[in-house]
Amino acid sequence: MIALNATGSERAGLEPFGPLFRRAKDAGLRSVPHAGEWAGPENVWETLEHYLPDRIGHGVRAAEDPALVEHLARTRIPLEVSPVSNVAPACTQRSRSIRSGCSATPASSSR
Repeated sequence: MIALNATGSERAGLEPFGPLFRRAKDAGLRSVPHAGEWAGPENVWETLEHYLPDRIGHGVRAAEDPALVEHLARTRIPLEVSPVSNVAPACTQRSRSIRSGCSATPASSSR
């Protein structure tokens, strides 16, 4: 095992799982949660706070918050963008995040 991930409903609270992610990071594992696909940029901010991510799966809704886009670019936390999956939630601003200096990697999805 090399990383801890979190997927599923972005409506669920993140805080209860924060200690798990901190322990995993302390043990040398990576943090690679999904965030900001369905929920807005506040979900990405909460993920940054509680899960200390090395990368964020999806994250396309970050484009709605210029300060978040700037933070992601400055801290070099990449977004793993899935062109197929990210069409479903109508994330039309997803390319703006990439053009704003965020690192992004293409990914596939099982959808």
